[in-house]
Amino acid sequence: MEVLQGRFPNKHLNDGVVCALGFFDGVHLGHQKLIKLATNIASEYNLKSMVYTFEQHPLSILNSGHAPKLIIDNKSKIEIFDKLGVDIVNFNYVTQEFLNTKPFDFLNDILVKEFNVKSIIAGYNYTFGCNGSGNVSMLKEFGKSNNVHVFIIDPCIIDGIYVSSTEIRKLIGCGNIVMANKLLGRYYSVSGDVIKGKRRGRNLGFPTANISLDKKLIYPKCGVYITDATIDDKKYIGITNIGYNPTFDNDYLSMETNFIDFDKQIYGEKINLRFYDRIRDEIRFTNTDDLVKQMNKDKEFAIEYMKNKSLHSFFNLL
Repeated sequence: MEVLQGRFPNKHLNDGVVCALGFFDGVHLGHQKLIKLATNIASEYNLKSMVYTFEQHPLSILNSGHAPKLIIDNKSKIEIFDKLGVDIVNFNYVTQEFLNTKPFDFLNDILVKEFNVKSIIAGYNYTFGCNGSGNVSMLKEFGKSNNVHVFIIDPCIIDGIYVSSTEIRKLIGCGNIVMANKLLGRYYSVSGDVIKGKRRGRNLGFPTANISLDKKLIYPKCGVYITDATIDDKKYIGITNIGYNPTFDNDYLSMETNFIDFDKQIYGEKINLRFYDRIRDEIRFTNTDDLVKQMNKDKEFAIEYMKNKSLHSFFNLL
């Protein structure tokens, strides 16, 4: 898969392109449906499949105070796009000049003239161009007038919920990881570097990996979660605490994972935590003995949970 940053006039004029449009935060089930259609059409007609997206959320330029926390970073997006069989990903730079582009100019001057787009796939609520003035009706009209095939994807609904990045952010923010996973079509995950902490867990017999946090990303509601990660080609169950460690009166948010049956030094390594379910809220304990008792209960619960969990069909794709 080829990853492009910014604009590349005339780069792919020799290859007709099927283009999937969107920001694709989380690359959830609705996004996957859209991208799979793009790759299928491209394969059928011997064209290139392309995801045209942005390096950052447009609101980060238009109104930074209202820009959403993101579900995944661009590196994770690239990995998922690659698994979905995309040929080209273009992360366009989000500048005020670009955001002022008129809808027709975006479609004609960028997609058609720069990338030789023959077909466009977009979601039912997709908007584009200056102030979001372009919509799917305009997209269809452009397609008819310029011999560009346009396909609009209907909303994806799971358990009565419209699948959207906004809804998934809400679910993650309130700790409903199970439902977030359903809408994502895979396990919600967080990547970060293992950094040095205060070693309290090790002193209590529960050594933890402290994971660095990215201010641009959304994290689950404070509490204790069942997770896992692959380290040295082996998967380890984790009990992950996100919060302020009220027993120790921390004044900063942290994410710490105790991996069961694992006690190696992995400072500086990057790990990817997959989240399965929420165990409980953070609790302020009056003494460390009570804390240790609860941590042992959490460990037993996580082991039993992972033994009994069943993998649903919506996790088969990624």
